[in-house]
Amino acid sequence: MELRFRENGKWFSFSAKAIIIEDDCVLLATNKTVDWYYPIGGGAWHGETAEQAVIRECLEETGVHFEIDRLVFIHENFFKGDWDVVKGCDCQEAACYFLMKPRGTKELNSNSYITNAKGELVRESLRWVPID
Repeated sequence: MELRFRENGKWFSFSAKAIIIEDDCVLLATNKTVDWYYPIGGGAWHGETAEQAVIRECLEETGVHFEIDRLVFIHENFFKGDWDVVKGCDCQEAACYFLMKPRGTKELNSNSYITNAKGELVRESLRWVPID
């Protein structure tokens, strides 16, 4: 069970995100239903540490095992929900961002899908984006 809760017009999510850098590029994801990039990672499960969650999410999304270098920052976000699942809710997110150890290769084995705001299964595309 993901650590996401909705109750009485309020929604909370706890997640773990990866910062993966190789050859001056950062690995980001996108999909055909959005017009932006987002980091690899996702919701932590009940009983799972943030470290365990980011390693699991990296493997699920890239098909490759990454190791953690260090926790870089924790981001907390408050907003009014504007998509189906949380529309009109007062939302709060907390996310731990981890720098992952470089592997010396950009090779991936991704077959990742997400469920979008409409509940549809959508394939993710991973992109190495130049940092500059």
